[in-house]
Amino acid sequence: MTTYTNVLRLAKPATGELNWGTTVNDGVMNLVDDALSGRVVGMTSGAVTLSPVDGGTDTGARSAILLLTGTPAGASTLTCPNQIKCYTIQNECGQTVTVGTAVATTTVAIPDGGSASVLCDGSDNFYFAETYITGTLAATAGNIDGVTIGATTTAAATVSNFETTGSITEAVYAMGAGVDLDPANGTIQTKSLSANVVFTESLASGQSMVLQLTGGASYTVTWPTVTWVSAAGNITPTLSGSDVIIFWKISTTLYASYAGNFI
Repeated sequence: MTTYTNVLRLAKPATGELNWGTTVNDGVMNLVDDALSGRVVGMTSGAVTLSPVDGGTDTGARSAILLLTGTPAGASTLTCPNQIKCYTIQNECGQTVTVGTAVATTTVAIPDGGSASVLCDGSDNFYFAETYITGTLAATAGNIDGVTIGATTTAAATVSNFETTGSITEAVYAMGAGVDLDPANGTIQTKSLSANVVFTESLASGQSMVLQLTGGASYTVTWPTVTWVSAAGNITPTLSGSDVIIFWKISTTLYASYAGNFI
């Protein structure tokens, strides 16, 4: 009597069984080819279950690569067998697809346009084995090497003894009509004056930024409350018209130092 392997459900014909050649060709060889290649899975219904078939073609439970297509109306689910197995999935159905088992103790969500290798552990848990995801991925709270990551929003993280090689590129921001000194816009900022200006500031303790200012000699510049650091003490600098100022904040005190003019 023909039996079947546990995961890929390949036929195992008994010795001397009739139609042995047909059983091997259709129930083993073709299915191994199917298992090692890919399968298109239509997700239009919004909920698809991949069911294994003994010795016959199934809907994708056996395949190593799944291409999700179709046009579901909303977020969708892909239910896979509860077997230790890895799938590489490309999601092109226009919606986020959650991959899990029927019990779905732990699932993974693959956004539209994303691809990932996912692993079932045989205990109703799916995990990302390796990801290549593009687009927006909603993450649950967790940590990477001890650094806490927020839930669905980006959260600040503290990294101790950070070390890098090569260059670090800072964001350069042209303030335009803006007057707020805020390093969140870029730690190097430029502003060209065409009128008098009253600056405000939004630095947090430990933050710093550089301001490259033109036109300061032609117009009145009013600074936020700041402690100037110079060889002469806390004295507001006289602007030349093409000036560079460095700002930093410690606790609630904003400090600044006039670096000089660049023309």
